[in-house]
Amino acid sequence: MSALKKFIADGCSVRIQKGFPFIDNIIQISLPERITGPNPHVNQVDFYIYHPKKDFAYMRWFNSPSGLYGPKLKNHFFKLKRIVLSPKHTTDNMRYFNTIVPKRLRYFYFKSFFHFYYKYGKCIYHVQPIKFFQKLKTIQFYNIPFKIPSNTEDYLAHRYGPNWKKPDSDFNTDFYKEKWKMVDARQELKFSLLDKPKIDFDLQESYINN
Repeated sequence: MSALKKFIADGCSVRIQKGFPFIDNIIQISLPERITGPNPHVNQVDFYIYHPKKDFAYMRWFNSPSGLYGPKLKNHFFKLKRIVLSPKHTTDNMRYFNTIVPKRLRYFYFKSFFHFYYKYGKCIYHVQPIKFFQKLKTIQFYNIPFKIPSNTEDYLAHRYGPNWKKPDSDFNTDFYKEKWKMVDARQELKFSLLDKPKIDFDLQESYINN
């Protein structure tokens, strides 16, 4: 978190967990225009957070529930965020709702829904053998040292499939049934496999609206 403050001081924008009041799997940092220029091809870096549990490391997606009711849950989850946490981005009717419903009550409703969402929802996790995070080697990338899994080929095969070396322009397309969804690293599991993240509404002021 102290590193994020440094990024903001340098002019970057920081977005935590797609604007929700907890930290679980993603932090996004966008570079300022003075560095990227007015029309950058890429100006954002995504940092993904994994949680260790026994022999594996798990990254869950609270923002993308799966299952039969997944789309409806996601729609309500994001709508609730706009109403409860981001009133300036809602419609006039919803902004009026925020003026008559006390913040404490709106926060209570969010916490109550999130408890239900966490207990009964599920998503596609990214699951990696924890050895990939523990046994590392150093490479140079643009003259900067980076730590990567020492058994790089096994990691890439687990993450992208056994044919990762072969260029495949259809890897992410619907026409070929989205091959990226079939790799070993993707597993459908309940949200409650890992501990529930701590709700922190102060994040809204510090980072969510940054």
